[in-house]
Amino acid sequence: DVVAEFELIRNNLLHGMAIVYNLSTEKTYSKVPYNYDKKNGVAEFYNRKGELLTKNEFKNDQKIGKHQNFYENDQLKSEQVYDDFGNPIGVWRVYFNNGKPNSVKTYKDDGSSQTITYDGNGIVTSISEYDPNANEPNHMQHFEKGTLKGETYKEKNRTTLAINYYDTGEIFSKEQLKHEFYEREYYDKSGKVTQINKVNDEGKRVGKHLNANIYNDVISHYDETYYDDF
Repeated sequence: DVVAEFELIRNNLLHGMAIVYNLSTEKTYSKVPYNYDKKNGVAEFYNRKGELLTKNEFKNDQKIGKHQNFYENDQLKSEQVYDDFGNPIGVWRVYFNNGKPNSVKTYKDDGSSQTITYDGNGIVTSISEYDPNANEPNHMQHFEKGTLKGETYKEKNRTTLAINYYDTGEIFSKEQLKHEFYEREYYDKSGKVTQINKVNDEGKRVGKHLNANIYNDVISHYDETYYDDF
């Protein structure tokens, strides 16, 4: 059976239309135009029945315009958008194989981007903000069942502020970077401070430090440490 058809010119460079066939159905899987070993032009991709699924454009081996990918059941898997130089722009989407959104990433004109993720039911699980030079999100919000449960702020990929919330929206705890340690404050639902894990002006932890988590609005203390003034 024929697996692929293509033309090679000097030094085994792909040139012209390269056709790949689906091994199980023997129908066309893709048609990709090459120009001296670089993808150039509109590539066509087909489903198992040999029906056209999408057209993705290339320029000097760079993706340009809208590109789509599909699951084996022909359900749209993802779509991305590129400018004429192959840079990501606009809104990128990823889907679960049931058609519901998995993530949406929006590229902004200033080079920053925002990513929203969803669970399998279409409910938001996180919102992240990236600046152009960050490896990690400089602001990220975490949701549970659509309710904001926590958020972090970063500078130069280091967390400077972290906030956790009760299910009802009030602040449960707040951690702020102070020198090399984090000073943490705990609050009750009325907004009253119940505990401060202090860091002094010299950057040393002092006094009573209490650590706790919250789950289903139930507070769980997991350690308690005491430091002297030094």
